[in-house]
Amino acid sequence: MMRLRISALLMAAWCSLSYAQPGVEEPMIWLEPLSYQAMREMRDKARQMVQSQTGERQASAEPRQNRANGGERNRANWNGQRLRRIYLRSGPFPRPNDALRNGRIVEGEAQKSQNVASGSLIWLERPDQTIQGMELKQRRSTYRADYPADAGGWYRIFAYNDLGARDGSRVRLFSFYTFMSHGDEVDEKTPLPEARKGYVDGSPELELVRLYDDDEERYRNYVGSRIRLRALFRGEPLAGGRLSLTTRQGWRQTQTTDANGEAVFTLIKEDFHEDGVDRRKSELYLLRLEHRTGTSGDYQGTPYGSERYIATLPFRVSPAKDDWQSQRLAYLAVIITIVGAAVAISLRRRRGRRP
Repeated sequence: MMRLRISALLMAAWCSLSYAQPGVEEPMIWLEPLSYQAMREMRDKARQMVQSQTGERQASAEPRQNRANGGERNRANWNGQRLRRIYLRSGPFPRPNDALRNGRIVEGEAQKSQNVASGSLIWLERPDQTIQGMELKQRRSTYRADYPADAGGWYRIFAYNDLGARDGSRVRLFSFYTFMSHGDEVDEKTPLPEARKGYVDGSPELELVRLYDDDEERYRNYVGSRIRLRALFRGEPLAGGRLSLTTRQGWRQTQTTDANGEAVFTLIKEDFHEDGVDRRKSELYLLRLEHRTGTSGDYQGTPYGSERYIATLPFRVSPAKDDWQSQRLAYLAVIITIVGAAVAISLRRRRGRRP
């Protein structure tokens, strides 16, 4: 434990030259996926609700056959759809008044000026390349969407908001989230030709894409590893784009994309948990890309002299394998030492009792 804290302090001191605290400048929207632990808790709670509702129906005066069919249908709907949940946030990351509990955000008092999530549109791109609209549900200042992930393959969620003219610029916000779902692979279909807001010639105007060097990176990210990204503007590589990586604890590093629109980041090592390393938990990191153009125009009667595009890409990062493996070995060494000491003391006492 002491070793982990010392290493975290040394890393923080080393990164203070290239990392800044706190938060990312406004405006932006960003998608926050639930951690694996939070998703398990949500699914367990939903199953308990289904079982409770099924039990109530069985105890009612309805025909027995109808009750059984209803319970089976509810369970099939839940298990078959494999529902997931994602939140749409706005403002700086990390939010200064929010607390993190068990992998999900407990919101503090959000400033109204920071909430630009209102009016956002959100879509789900499925493994068969079909597009499904998602419904954003609002509760106070929180926006969330539930969606099925029943087929195996890659999914991508795309959120978009056109803020119009602000401070002399036309501002457009984008956010992406990609994930792999296990299950039966589906046949690819022809993408829908319909036009979507935020798209030009079939591609998002500003796009941030992860590049993977091996299959393991597609499923999980670890601290200390390197990630590659590509920035695209209207389908073409964006050179000279300003790309920043920010962690939940507020550390930030900024890179500039090369001629191919690519940038490489090393995932900074954070002090994940004061009580020790838990490999099942993860922290949210956020990538932010901004691109400005000198295009001028008029938006609903308000003139502007430039265009500003801002895109975000969230992903979760887990403790490095060496951290929790070394901690497990340390616990094992302590246990062996204690057991060995107890055996030695016992043998010594027995020898002392002999005549």
